[in-house]
Amino acid sequence: MLTNILMVFNLAVKNVFSNWGKNKTIVTILAVSLILIQFLISLSEGFGLQVKTFALDSLVGDLKIINPKSRVDSSIKLNFVIDDSTLDKISKIEGVRGVTTRINIPLVIKSEREFKNVVLVGINTEREKDISFLGKSYNPNNFKEAFKDNGILIGADLLKKLKTKNHFKVVASGPDVNEKLIEKAFFINDVFTTNIPNVSELYIFSDIKEVAKTFGFKQNEVSEVSIALVNQKYMESVKAEIKKILPVNSEIFEWGELMKFLKEWLDMMFINLLVFFSIVFLAASFPLSNTLLISVLERVYQFGILQALGLKKPYIAILILFEAIIILTIGSVIGLVIGVLLTMVLNHVGIDVSAFSQGLSGIGISDNLYPVLNLMTTIKVTLLLFVIATVISLYPAIKASLYSPIKALSKKLN
Repeated sequence: MLTNILMVFNLAVKNVFSNWGKNKTIVTILAVSLILIQFLISLSEGFGLQVKTFALDSLVGDLKIINPKSRVDSSIKLNFVIDDSTLDKISKIEGVRGVTTRINIPLVIKSEREFKNVVLVGINTEREKDISFLGKSYNPNNFKEAFKDNGILIGADLLKKLKTKNHFKVVASGPDVNEKLIEKAFFINDVFTTNIPNVSELYIFSDIKEVAKTFGFKQNEVSEVSIALVNQKYMESVKAEIKKILPVNSEIFEWGELMKFLKEWLDMMFINLLVFFSIVFLAASFPLSNTLLISVLERVYQFGILQALGLKKPYIAILILFEAIIILTIGSVIGLVIGVLLTMVLNHVGIDVSAFSQGLSGIGISDNLYPVLNLMTTIKVTLLLFVIATVISLYPAIKASLYSPIKALSKKLN
């Protein structure tokens, strides 16, 4: 039996390359389908990564601990107490990359010419550098200089709107935790820039201890705790562990719960991709099936000769299956290799989406979109398409095996 199968396999290899002119159509269809699917997968991965990075960088984080009432009420009284030992426990949970505390104070800030509504964010200078955009767009080693002598770090856009300059003084007005109006002068010690929409004109930063002291916060009292993860796969496990040690009057939320628009956008994009993949699979399946069937019908006489020479009907079906598998393997390898190489190139150079930057900037997409290679997903999709195409080839294979030798040989006479 093994000898027969080897003989049939050798015959299948010979048939594939002797009829390459026709078989290359199937190879091309499969390769192009896989390249297109790989491109869309990498594009969606890159899109999702940039959006999630945007959520992390824009002071949200992968996970955030807040007073649940603060989601609908910006009052600075909605705080909670969390000590350093609890923060250390969180930072040691598997999957946690960093954790930081913040105090948020809504203020009106005035220069000598203009005024703006802003949020003063008190940050932990040691912890913040590993969490938000400040660790990327601003040198964390300069935090101490930026916050010395009652100083603040201000966005370049806000500096422009206030019509003032670096190292000038501004006055901030806002309520403390006892609802007493506080008016305090700050020196602009340095300026930060970022491409995150509105951040550069909405937030100013100072040292968390100074902010707490100025606005009447108790020891270890904070507005939020932001947590960055090593990978999204740790989301549920980390969330479960943190729930066990949550401070009083606080609750933990995922970034998608706090930025519903972005989460819904990604979910909608995922559904659209599933629909598109289904269409691509169907579009590739029909030509594959038709091409294989035509190839079988054109070679009925050959199958008749093989049966007349003693090759049993099941081996005819195996012959067609071998031919299909060889063709599909060639197409899959070509499509996979080209798709991966294309993704690697695009990941390096990016895709220019500046024409849509006005709409995409609000969800964290810059002028360039960088596809990301997810090799495991690509291999799974390739195997899925390979299996589907192999199943489709069963029909021509079974049809070829059903011809009797006499009927098959008569096809030549007709």
